Formats: sequence, C-alpha cells, structure tokens
Amino acid sequence: VIQHGEHKITTRKNGFLRADGKKEWMICLPSSDKCDHALTHKLVTDCLPPEMTVEFEGNPDDNGLCCVALAGHESDIKREIDNCRDVLPKDAIIEQSRETRVPEDLRESTESLLEDPVDSSLWGLDRIDDRSGQDNDFSPPGTGAGVHIFVMDTGIRVSHTDFGNRAIPAFEASFHPNPKQDCAPTDLQCAKDENSHGHGTHCAGTAGGTKYGVAKSAKLYAVKVLFGVKGRGSSTGVVEGMDYVSRKTSLRPAVISASLGGPGLSAAETLTVNKLTSAGVLVVAAAGNSGMAEDNPWSGGFQPYACTGTPNAIPSAITVGAIDPKTDEQASYSCWDSTNPGANSCIDMFAPGTQILSATNADDTGSRSMDGTSMATPHVSGAIALLLEENPKGSSSQIERTLKARATKDAVKNPKGSPNLLLYVGRDTATAKARPAPGPCSDTQKCGMWDMYSWAPKCQGKQFEYWFRIHCAKTCGFCPKGGPVPNPDPTQPPVSTPAPPPQTAVP
Repeated sequence: VIQHGEHKITTRKNGFLRADGKKEWMICLPSSDKCDHALTHKLVTDCLPPEMTVEFEGNPDDNGLCCVALAGHESDIKREIDNCRDVLPKDAIIEQSRETRVPEDLRESTESLLEDPVDSSLWGLDRIDDRSGQDNDFSPPGTGAGVHIFVMDTGIRVSHTDFGNRAIPAFEASFHPNPKQDCAPTDLQCAKDENSHGHGTHCAGTAGGTKYGVAKSAKLYAVKVLFGVKGRGSSTGVVEGMDYVSRKTSLRPAVISASLGGPGLSAAETLTVNKLTSAGVLVVAAAGNSGMAEDNPWSGGFQPYACTGTPNAIPSAITVGAIDPKTDEQASYSCWDSTNPGANSCIDMFAPGTQILSATNADDTGSRSMDGTSMATPHVSGAIALLLEENPKGSSSQIERTLKARATKDAVKNPKGSPNLLLYVGRDTATAKARPAPGPCSDTQKCGMWDMYSWAPKCQGKQFEYWFRIHCAKTCGFCPKGGPVPNPDPTQPPVSTPAPPPQTAVP
C-alpha cells in the first residue's frame, strides 16, 4: 500500500498487465449515496492524465457502480489522484487490478462417466435432493421458473440444446484491445465460450440445464469476464460484469454464479459484491482448487486456504467447497478453512464437485465430466434459483438463512473447520448436532519457522495474514478474547467477544 497524500493506493507484485504492458487501476467510492454520474464522469474526463485510457465508467444514476477503471502506469494513477483531489474522498478505494481466472488445477474427471447411463452419471443432482446417499432420482420442489442466473465465467455456448433457448448472450467485459459491450440477445458470437474446457458452458449446464441442471426452467445469462482458451481476465472485468448485473434491475429475482477467482484480496470487488447482495442478488463463489498446495507461505505458488482469494474470501458471498461421490468427503483439491480459533471460516457450504457431467462448448449436444469447486458452485446457484422461485421477494439474508437451514448437517467428512453443511434442495429443515468446544487458541510449531526462514517481521503482510491466523494466532493477537462460545447451529458463526488488535498491525 502506497500513501499518496491523503489517499492510499494498493499495488500488486503480480497484478494484471494488459497486452500493451499497461496496468489497470480501479477507483471506487464506498459511500454510494455521495456519488453520482457527474463524479464518475469527471474521474474519466477532467481528471484523466493524457497517458491514461478509460476501461470502464460506472453510472450510479442508472443503478450502476460508483467505480471507474483506468489503464496506465503507477505515475499516471498518482496524477489522476492529484487532478481529482478536490472531489475524491479520503476513503476512496484505489487499487491495481488482479488477474482473475478459472480456478487452478481444474481438470476433466480422471474417471470418465460419459459412457454411463445418464441417471447414474448425474450423481451430483441425485445427491442434493436426498438427506443421505442416492436413489437414482432428482425431484426438486421447483424448476427456477422466473429466476435469472447470471453465469460470470468464460461465456456460454447458448445454442446448446440442453439450455432449451433459455441461455442468452448478455455481456462481455473489456479485455485489451477490445472494449466492454452489452450483447444483442441474438448475437451468438458475443459472450461465446472459447475456453478449452468449456468451463462457462459446463457451469451453466449444472446451474440450469434441462438435463444436467438444478433449476431447469431458469434463464441463463452469459456474462463473459474470462477470455481465451485458458480462461484469463482481470478484476476490472469482474467489476464490469457486476455493474452489468446491477444495472439490469428488470431481470429480478437473480443470482450470480461465479466459478472464478485469483489470489489476493480486493476491496473494490468486495464493495461490488456487497452492493449486489444488499440489492437482493446473492453471489455464489468457488472456494478454489489448490487444496493440495503446500501450507507454506514461502512456496511462491497458490495457497490451500479458501480465505486467501477473491471473491471466495468475501464474507457476503456464498463460498462453496466440493465433495467427492459416494463418500461425501471434502475433495482433496478443494481449498479449506482451519479449525484454529484464530482463523475465520470462508466456506459457507459444500456441494458435489467431482465427476460432474454437464454440457460442453464443443458442439450443441455433447457433454463432459469435470472436477472442481467450479462444478460445486453452480449446484448452489441453481438451488438459490429454486428458493427465489419459492420466495421471489426474499432478501439476500432471508434466502441465505433458508439455504443453510435446509442444508444437510454433519454429512461432510473432514470439513476442516468449515461449517458442516451439504447442499439440499428439499423444503424440510435439518437439525445439527451440538458443536464440540473448540480447542485452545495458540501458536503451532510452524510459527517458529517464520523467524528461521523469513526476513520480514512476523505478523506483517496482508498476503500472509491467514497463515498467521492458523500458526501464529496467539503471537499476532488473533485469538478471540476469552475464546469463542461453542454454537450448536453451524448456520451461524460462533459467538465471541471482539479479538484484540494484532501486536503488530497488518497493513
């Protein structure tokens, strides 16, 4: 974080770079009641340095976000701030855009199910309408009729027969050199899925396909924010996609299915997810697929925790972990939480994610089996569509409470500190067993490794905070004061008194 006058600028060591070498920067105002289109327009006109270009201009007067995105170098964003110092509040979020992508280690299922009969291969659907096991049937209490599912992903092959003309090209985010665009509903080239795995099409099929989906009558909207065969994009594109959904107030009730993410935390994305949630649009996010990564802050690669990426670490998002078939065990690749009382939980619930059969982007009739928390996420998005069909005026908090109250309790094996909630689409509720009292909050042996291998002061560095919460909770001041009170209801967080501030502030 760089202090520039009265404003803070968040830069990133491995931030997103456009093809022309320029960085992307987002400016968002937390107090939307003090923001109008005149202000966002000034940020991209009067205040804009000549070397910068405009990626995105939000329009709060049209239910859009109070955000803009600009492309340029660090010196340019500083000049932008200087030029608009008189109208830019001190709490403005100014940050470099992150790279966003299809979750790492996504894979086609190593145990192909394409030769199996359809009923047996759709185990994920079969599992979520039963309290235990499977009965070779999927009979949900609704179809999602009248509900809009925005699939924020690599696009959708909307011509696939499993969508039954319910899939619509909606929006493409900016991706240099191409600008963002709202799609014409008949333009099959707009928001087209070009990913090598057909990631967006597969997720859309699970959320709302006629054969493969949970909500078989919901409308599906392709919001393309990831590009190319590898599915890469930026957090600017994600914010643009969120802005599109925010503006489309006629398409309600709605839910966003976001099987994407990337390392690092984003205040701008958190702001946008919070705004949509407050407006009644829940965002469902994948926990991530690096659960087998080393629990080591010096590894240089992905971390195995669900709380170290975005949007999965955003509290208002519904973050989904994956389970394996037959065993109901948390999948080995699924990112995890910690049982240490000093560490917060980011996963909200679990859903089937391994060996999931759904539509492919290769042709209009094909299917493919894939593994990942990306595959678990649209199961939950579809389930929320069923709840919105049942209660179309329900607030986000009401829908989330119902989702968790009806979830099957204590079914997931080895949830690793996450709430033991397994998605269930029936309308009856389930009672949880009382939680055992948590163990003492203390440091682990790994905490001592920091002094041996790191030159940086202990307890500092936002990118290491979750590791400190797990392994150095006592030393860094993350232990709840007096310890958390065991809560028998896993749909609610443990009750505790506020934690004391860290001994050394985490920037």
